[in-house]
Amino acid sequence: MPHIARPTRYNLELTILPDQPQFHGIARIAIELKERSDTVWLNTKDLVIQDIEAGPADALKPVKWQTSGEFLKVELSEPMAPGPLELVIHYAGLLDD
Repeated sequence: MPHIARPTRYNLELTILPDQPQFHGIARIAIELKERSDTVWLNTKDLVIQDIEAGPADALKPVKWQTSGEFLKVELSEPMAPGPLELVIHYAGLLDD
């Protein structure tokens, strides 16, 4: 994340089935925005993003996103003022021996 955002808490759920080549997970990330922004950048190396919701914790909304190499660009539905922001990211990835 650029210097405008700082993660303050991560809550990760991970589902691994030993007979399946993929794992699935949900990342809930609490972020403190230091300035107004309509975009948040994250690192998502080797993950497939399936769905993202963002906003204040009590009013999450689906948002658009783009991936480029190792990076994920989360496009907020409207610019958020400085303060708390919550992201809920559903993702998958390949298990590696």
